[in-house]
This record gives sequence, structure tokens and C-alpha cells, in this order.
Amino acid sequence: ENGIKDCSDGSDECPANSKKETVFSSPFEMIGNPVFRGILWMMGGISLLGNTAVCIISIMQVRTAKSEPLKVAFLWLVANLSVSDLLMGVYLLSVSAMGSRFSGSYCYHDAEWRSSQTCSILGSLAVVSTEVSALIMAAMATIRLVSVYFPVRMSSIKRVTYAAPIVCAWCVGILIGTLPLANYKSGYFVESACVCMPRLFAKVGDAAWGYSTFIIVFNFCLFVYMACCYLFLYQRSRKVTKVGKSKSRRLLRTVAAMIFTNFCCWIPICIMAFITLAGVKLDNIVYVVCAGVLHPLNSVLNPLIYS
Repeated sequence: ENGIKDCSDGSDECPANSKKETVFSSPFEMIGNPVFRGILWMMGGISLLGNTAVCIISIMQVRTAKSEPLKVAFLWLVANLSVSDLLMGVYLLSVSAMGSRFSGSYCYHDAEWRSSQTCSILGSLAVVSTEVSALIMAAMATIRLVSVYFPVRMSSIKRVTYAAPIVCAWCVGILIGTLPLANYKSGYFVESACVCMPRLFAKVGDAAWGYSTFIIVFNFCLFVYMACCYLFLYQRSRKVTKVGKSKSRRLLRTVAAMIFTNFCCWIPICIMAFITLAGVKLDNIVYVVCAGVLHPLNSVLNPLIYS
């Protein structure tokens, strides 16, 4: 029904416990669709290289911006954002590499891989990356907004003002992402997908459905908060700027890009998750697109926008 062969028949001679249907795999390929395999490799490479470059450049620029505390604050926020997004690149490349390793004989490794600690750790890494990234972006939006309303006070921003949100973002993100590892054999990350994605679309009553719902609602609220911050920022900047309309238009384009990319990445996922919670069954392609493409896409786009 979902394009998954029964790999326990006589011709395929695959183990019986590898029959579990997934939206990603085929009997002999962990990532069955070659186009999707290419997308994962591409996004993983761009995320790893792009975020590494942004992190290095941001840290180097800190040395030349010591006389500008607000700029230093943003540079450290961007550096930490790039590190969190870099983790998503590590996840994507690791999953792609495992797919290449099992190529041609995946069904023989299916059950062992889906129940392995390695798969759970990779899924946890994806969640940590997503949550830390979202929290740091929210902190950036807050500091940007406050700096527009109180430019004189924020021009001499104290280190603790931006260091504390960074530390909190990492602590909260790691806590959220590693909670399922307390019992990794529960299969939260692997029961529904061989690529170790978190179970974004859970029905009421499913295992850990409350955890999945919390992640979706939490990220939805962060998006709404960031959108409001940037809209207020633009409105305030347009009132106080004396440089002319060109600067206002540039700011509008930047703010629009920030909101639009977050909207495209998270709002469809949130809407689909809420629909699933309401008891509506979604086509498997929806999960592939949302979990496999939109979920990690922010990590690819963030270095281009926030740097």
C-alpha cells in the first residue's frame, strides 16, 4: 500500500522482523527514494559547511567588535545558532551514511537498526538542534526588539544579558531532546521511521503523544512570538529611521525573509500535527515532506539569513 514490499517472501529472503512498513525505506534501501537520498545528502552538506563557516567567521569578528557590545552580543548569538544548526547537518549526514552502509541489504539490518541506541541518539540530536535553534532565534528577536526601543541602554549591553539566554537555550533544548533517551528502547525515534526522525505526528493515546504534542505547541508558540517581535521591530524602526526609505525597505525584506522561512518550515508541520491529533489520517507523503524536508530546512537557511 505504501510502496513497501513484503521482504519476507521466498524471493527476497529477508528476515520476518523486517516487514515493518515505513514511509522512507524499501526492502533493500534504508532511504528508498533516490531523490530523497540526494536531498538529505545535500541539506546535510550545506548545513554542516555553511554553519561551520558562519560560526568561525562570527567568532573571528568578535575580536574586532569589542568596542561594540551590542554587535558582540549578536555575533555570539549567531555563533551559537550556527552550532545548533550544525548538529542537524551532523544528523542528516550520519543518517545518509548509514543508508549507504546498508545499501542493497537493508532488510537484514532493519530490526537491529531501528532498535539501536545509535538511531535514538541521532533522533535526539535532531530534536536538540531544532529546539536550541528555535530558542536562540527567539532570544535574538527579543534583543533586537529591545535594542530598537532602548537603543542607548542596549548599546552598552552587559554580557550576562545575552549569555544567560544562550545557556538557558542549550539547557532547555538538551533536556527536551534527551528525555526519550531515558528509555531509548521505547522506540520513540525509530518506531515510525528508519531515519530516526522524532514522531511529529502522533495521535491521542499513542506512546509519548504528550511529548510530541508539547514539542509542536512549544515551537508554534515560539514562531508566533518571533513573528510578533519582528513585526513590532519593523514598525518601530520605520518610525525612528532618518536614513530614508531604502533602509526601511531593506529591513522589511530581511524581516520578511526571517518570518517567511520560519513559517514555511514550522507552520505546515504544526498544522499537520494538529490535524493528526484531531483524528484525521494523513497520507504518508505528508510525513516525508514535513519530517524529512521542512523539519531540517531551517538549519540550512539560517546561516544565510542570520549572518
